[in-house]
Amino acid sequence: MHTTALRHLRRIHAGKVRDIYEVDADHMLIVTTDRLSAFDVVLPDPIPQKGRVLTEISDFWFRRTTHIVPNQLSDMGLDALPLDPDERLMLAGRAVIVKRLKALPIEAVVRGYLIGSGWKDYLRTGAVCGITLPAGLELASPLPQPLFTPASKAPAGQHDENIDFAEVERLIGPALAAQVRDTSLALYAFAAEHARARGLIIADTKFEFGLDAEGRLTLIDEVITPDSSRFWPAPRARSPHQARVDGEPGVQDTPWRQLDGWLWGPLAQGEGLAARALRQLRYPYAVIRDLALGDVNLRAMGLVYNTLLALIPLLAFSFAVLKVFGAQRDLEPLLLEFFRPVGEAAPQLTARVMSFVNGVSSGLVGSVGFALLLWTLMGTIQKVEDSFNYLWRVEKPRTLGRRIAEYLVLVIVGPMLLVLAFGLGIAPPLMITALFIALYRFVPNTSVRWLPAIGGGLVAGALWWMVAQVFADLYTHARSITIVYAGFALIIAALVWTWAGWLILLIGVQVSFYLQNPAYLRLGLVELRLSAAETEDIALRLMLLVGRSHVQGARRWRNEGLARALRVPGIAVAQVTGILEQAGLLAADEHDAWLPGRDIDHITLQELLRVVRNPRSTLVDHDAAKPLPAVDALRAELQRASDEALQGRTLGSWVAANPE
Repeated sequence: MHTTALRHLRRIHAGKVRDIYEVDADHMLIVTTDRLSAFDVVLPDPIPQKGRVLTEISDFWFRRTTHIVPNQLSDMGLDALPLDPDERLMLAGRAVIVKRLKALPIEAVVRGYLIGSGWKDYLRTGAVCGITLPAGLELASPLPQPLFTPASKAPAGQHDENIDFAEVERLIGPALAAQVRDTSLALYAFAAEHARARGLIIADTKFEFGLDAEGRLTLIDEVITPDSSRFWPAPRARSPHQARVDGEPGVQDTPWRQLDGWLWGPLAQGEGLAARALRQLRYPYAVIRDLALGDVNLRAMGLVYNTLLALIPLLAFSFAVLKVFGAQRDLEPLLLEFFRPVGEAAPQLTARVMSFVNGVSSGLVGSVGFALLLWTLMGTIQKVEDSFNYLWRVEKPRTLGRRIAEYLVLVIVGPMLLVLAFGLGIAPPLMITALFIALYRFVPNTSVRWLPAIGGGLVAGALWWMVAQVFADLYTHARSITIVYAGFALIIAALVWTWAGWLILLIGVQVSFYLQNPAYLRLGLVELRLSAAETEDIALRLMLLVGRSHVQGARRWRNEGLARALRVPGIAVAQVTGILEQAGLLAADEHDAWLPGRDIDHITLQELLRVVRNPRSTLVDHDAAKPLPAVDALRAELQRASDEALQGRTLGSWVAANPE
């Protein structure tokens, strides 16, 4: 949840993470959203369920520190508010009603370790917020004693600034400043001891305070959360190089995360030239990140193995197809072009392969027929499709019938088109680029638009020829200095070039995918794990859309269309439709478009919710699990309440009541 807009309450403030609504003269409603604030800037992409986690952590500390200082929590519950049912569901676990207090204009920061802006101050002045420290301290060193290092409260979009204690006294008065300092240090000492006993270090944290009507100091906002504190595993405190130098609590400090902050941070917002350039850099960044962190390279190496198995059958089959048209000799220049990067050995390698192909074509094909060749080729092309589908986040491959028909067309028509293009004198770079574009457009088992396919093809074609030139020079140089291994060099060079070719092909797939799905640029190849609430939400929304299209006779939905309409990742839609299809609530037609699995007047909403709430795992022996009567009773009670609310309602009646 990124933003809130409650219908019956007036919003009086929207902070970096929290929205505040007026309840009455003495109370406010604080809603913790899933917005991510880093370096005092709100980033555009929320973290699902982050607000609920922060709220639960703060409540934990609020209720355990009342012996030190009163806090903002009130006795009022959400039941007292005029909220609609959908709003109550949205606010569950992330909203609290608090006392209305006068906030102090400072942030009370306590540091137990030398890190972040404190480390910068120490390097520059030997002190932190005017407090002189011993010489020779290192990054992430434990401080001799925790320090109260206050900061000013900056407006949204600006950085908080460290201030000294004299400035705090000027802002709120000496007596109150001393009380804030002593209370903050006491809170930190209590929390740090609690965390240390459980294997965690609280390196530093931030508190905020307000005054009630009687002028009593009161703890407000949030307490010891990942948004306001730095947490380290206990051993990490003894390894300064593992600590973050200038990070924001809650954001991992890796080179990729730092680049992520630049490319999606405030500098990349707006319409200026620099902002536009940073947004364009997201594309090469995403490709390079996936190569470094994903298994794209492993897939390229796997395709090298498949190439060794399929190269001769492919050439033999192509030779046989071209022989029908008297064009079999035109295969040789194409093969020579492929091996050109290995330099002067290309003709020799081409001749050897062609000699073997001739033998296979006249021997194996004549005696065994095309069956073995086709089986080998089909398996290899399926591996290529699997890699394409992986990068396109497509979980469902082609059906067996489509696979046989479309692959057969590819291996028959493909060689003829290549020979035709070569005979027309089309330059090899253009021919290779056109081949890439065709593969990107038609191989993934999803709808790929022409412009992304062309973009990926142009990038892959350019990379192919640049790498080919560099590889040819390197191979020539390597042979000149390793004469004794010249025979092996040819084999190794052919394998390395094949791997490079597949890697370039997959890079082009990534480019085409990101051009069509820029929303994935930041997510990359990270495995998506939906919560139960998210699965239920997506299932309800997509079943409503599928039901509507079925009733209205409109065009059927496919996964990519549902993802765009629902504004969720395609892989999330694929996961949920897989659950619904397995349960018989959805069925796919011959074009992989969705329709209801049976009459929508016989699909109850109770059944729909049961399916998405209770997908059975094959990894857990549910029958052997120890029963807990209290848990079973609670689950049964919740199920009864849900069944009563949905009694008699079907997908058909729901669609009829919500036609638009």
